[in-house]
Amino acid sequence: MEKSVSIKILVVDDNPTDLLILEAMLRRQNYQVVSSSNGLDALATFNEQQPDIVLLDVLMPGIDGFEVAKRIKNKVGEEFIPIIFLTSLQDDDSLARCLDAGGDDFISKPYS
Repeated sequence: MEKSVSIKILVVDDNPTDLLILEAMLRRQNYQVVSSSNGLDALATFNEQQPDIVLLDVLMPGIDGFEVAKRIKNKVGEEFIPIIFLTSLQDDDSLARCLDAGGDDFISKPYS
């Protein structure tokens, strides 16, 4: 009998294929997964679902991942909610911007 993991992960990506792949990978590891396809929906889902970790795409239309991360970090205050950016950006300035926006780490796309 597999042990159930109680960690809830919010996955945010505007690319439907990337979103489905990452959701499937995480569910296979028995994580609870909630997802959003844009920044505005991600903020609402974060407030409703109160995830333990956020996996956040950087480049999205409307509210980008940088702004979503800032708003989440502002909302939680001193509480530690890890934000891991999902990005195809490779330059040092963009990666530094991920961390400056409140990200705790990043995963380069494509991921496996």
